Amino acid sequence: MRSSFFIVFLLIFCTTNVDALKGPANKNIMGNSSEEIFFANLSKQSNDIISITSHFTQTKHLKLIDNKLVSDGTFYYQKRGKIRFDYATPKKMSIIMMPDKLQIVAGEKKTTYDLTTQKPLAELAAVMEACISGKLRELPEDYFVEYKLEPDSHVIKIKQSKSTAKNPYTCIELHFNLVNYALEQLTLFEKSEDCTIYKFTNITVNQNLKPSLFMI
Repeated sequence: MRSSFFIVFLLIFCTTNVDALKGPANKNIMGNSSEEIFFANLSKQSNDIISITSHFTQTKHLKLIDNKLVSDGTFYYQKRGKIRFDYATPKKMSIIMMPDKLQIVAGEKKTTYDLTTQKPLAELAAVMEACISGKLRELPEDYFVEYKLEPDSHVIKIKQSKSTAKNPYTCIELHFNLVNYALEQLTLFEKSEDCTIYKFTNITVNQNLKPSLFMI
């Protein structure tokens, strides 16, 4: 269980917009006026998004060997949990996520994970969908959100209230554009002190995407 979970989430993750945290986590969204304005505007914009296409650059920083690995490709999102990463360099591969399944395609090899039977994967899939669909306030109840207004971006940090061995991440950090609320950067901080940074550029919304992109 842990190995498949870890491999999948080392390879990928998240993007764009926001709706009503559960339980005690509500306390995390009742801050200053800039925070309230951000969540209100992000939620409003997310309601109009049906699909997203963008270029992405993924940079993985490895602490132990003081090195970084860079790859890039095209990202696709369609409403209701349909997500795809097509890696172009340095190796061609695709990661496709549906609400109940996740598939990695590398050459002729396809590896499929059933999210209905793997709770850790399903939970982080829900976190990813919340990030991409803009429904950050609908995260699983053991996650909480922190907001901070920086000079060049709105910054959201997602953390678990309880650390578990099955989750390799300590924090997911999202940077949104100050004006149009587009997600420009996603950083995954790992317990190993490695980190993976995703930068999204050339973002277009509401294009017609081929159904075949999300077939598993």
